[in-house]
Amino acid sequence: NKSIRYAIERQKSDAALRESEERYALAVAGASEGIWDWNIRTGEAYFSPRWQDLVGVFQENVTAHIDHWFDRVHPDDLPPLQAALQAHFRDVQTHFEYEHRVMHEEGEYRWMLVRGQAICDARDKCYRMAGSMADTTERRRAEQQLLHDALHDGLMDLPNRSLFMDRLDQAIR
Repeated sequence: NKSIRYAIERQKSDAALRESEERYALAVAGASEGIWDWNIRTGEAYFSPRWQDLVGVFQENVTAHIDHWFDRVHPDDLPPLQAALQAHFRDVQTHFEYEHRVMHEEGEYRWMLVRGQAICDARDKCYRMAGSMADTTERRRAEQQLLHDALHDGLMDLPNRSLFMDRLDQAIR
């Protein structure tokens, strides 16, 4: 009787685990953002197929080293990204969010918004971090175009009065 109850509980537990794994796999597959999971202690990282698609790299084994990502970060963006990560590791109560450029396999930098959360052990030493990455290049381009259009004539593409007044104000200061 005891072994039957154990077997029934084990089946329920296995079914709940399978359902949880299916839910996670479906969420990862359905997300338009790339998913990453970083073992901070070993440096190993998982990059979802969508993450790989965002940077244009495809590999059979999606478990790699975190440098697979960091080596692609624009040199001007890497130190601030690392500083932001260290700040997050000191205060994991805050949600990590950082926008930076990543080299796409096609040879151009693309803007990526990274979000994540680290978890720490009892000694407050972070050992794992996971999150998502989304391509924000088109939004950045649109913002730059809007700014350009606001400061330039639409017909001749010459600086307009707003830009002139801004530069005059800067020169006077």
